[in-house]
Amino acid sequence: MVLTQGRSEKLVVAAEETGERLDRVLAARVADLSRSRHKALILAGRVALDGATIRAPGPRVNAGGTIARDRPPVQAVELKA
Repeated sequence: MVLTQGRSEKLVVAAEETGERLDRVLAARVADLSRSRHKALILAGRVALDGATIRAPGPRVNAGGTIARDRPPVQAVELKA
């Protein structure tokens, strides 16, 4: 996976997270995005687990595993009355 846009982050899986789903670990550790948004990033190929791009939210993680996440840049939204 090539992390190019936005902000790249790396997380190391803690022992107590062993066996949890990838999307649940991301949602618990990175609270500023919902689990649904993490799932969308995974499906878009913007998350890697131990160096391999993951395109399904359900893989289980192992202690010491590395999760790399590339979050797209925040886009400005124009509100209209």
